[in-house]
Amino acid sequence: MKKLLIALLAVGILGFMATPAMVGAQQEIPGDCELQHQSKIQQIMGADALNDSQAGNSSRYTGLPCLLDTIITVQNRLFYIILVVALVMLLVGAFQFLTAGANEEQTGDAQTTLIYALVGVAVAFLSRFALDAVINMLG
Repeated sequence: MKKLLIALLAVGILGFMATPAMVGAQQEIPGDCELQHQSKIQQIMGADALNDSQAGNSSRYTGLPCLLDTIITVQNRLFYIILVVALVMLLVGAFQFLTAGANEEQTGDAQTTLIYALVGVAVAFLSRFALDAVINMLG
């Protein structure tokens, strides 16, 4: 029962955190975009790819550059979300460990929570640098 309550609380908090994203998704989809990660997109597509694809208009783009910019933005936001959740779980595991006392079962649960939280931090950092690794491998 306690685990179910914690899971429902976590889902509720994540739902509350996702509300601004859902509200922001109600905007009209533009036909073009302004790049926020232009240097990384040039690194992926080539230094002159953005100049060749947009004749005359250097600040607005369409197609693949917009898709890549969106992927990079989502990757950056997911990194911070995963990192915050993992750090909260580290705090929960530390609290469980401190309140376990001599109870071996609670100490084991706390260790499991701490291990999963550390795996979450590792996954967050791996996801953060996965795109850079792929770019470097492909040249």
